[in-house]
Order: sequence, then structure tokens, then C-alpha cells
Amino acid sequence: EFKNEAYNSFESLLEKIDDELTRRIFRIGVMERPQEIPLDVAQTNVDTSDMMGLSQSPEIKESVSGDKPLVKRVQASSKKIGRNDPCWCGSGKKWKKCHYPDPGKIS
Repeated sequence: EFKNEAYNSFESLLEKIDDELTRRIFRIGVMERPQEIPLDVAQTNVDTSDMMGLSQSPEIKESVSGDKPLVKRVQASSKKIGRNDPCWCGSGKKWKKCHYPDPGKIS
């Protein structure tokens, strides 16, 4: 009996959804699309900094164009210690159990 009641409730839910969807579709009005103005910004090669009276140094222009990196990467001086690596103090414990919480404390 519970299966039949649940099935009937589900069917009535589907009918309500269909009715609501149909009602909303018929209430939607057709709106006229505004006329689009074709602007092809990608093809314009205007330097706006020259237009505003600003000039850029050659280094800045190179870095903006992508020829020269802005930031140099720094290499790590030593290998990073993983949490499961043996501790550097030689205790035989994993680093996370020995010196991980407080590097100055020896357990």
C-alpha cells in the first residue's frame, strides 16, 4: 500500500511540474532583440598609452608583450622535508612525529 501511495504522489508531482512548465512557456512573450553594433576590437591596433600622452619604457613594453618575464623564479636552496621523511636529527622517527610541530623542540 505504501508503494502505491508513493507512486501516486510521484505521479501527481510530475503532473504539477508539467502544468507549471506549460503555463510558464505560454506566458513568455517574444522580445525583440536589440540591434548589435559590430565592433571588432581585436583588429584595432591602437596604443592607448600614446593617446593619453603616456609613454612606456622599452623594458615595460617587452614584458607586457611577453618577450621578457616580469618575475624571475627563485630556486630552493635545499630539498623540502616531507612529513613522512625520517627526521633530520637522527632519532629514527618520522619528521611529523619528531620536529614537525615545533622545529626547535626535540621529543
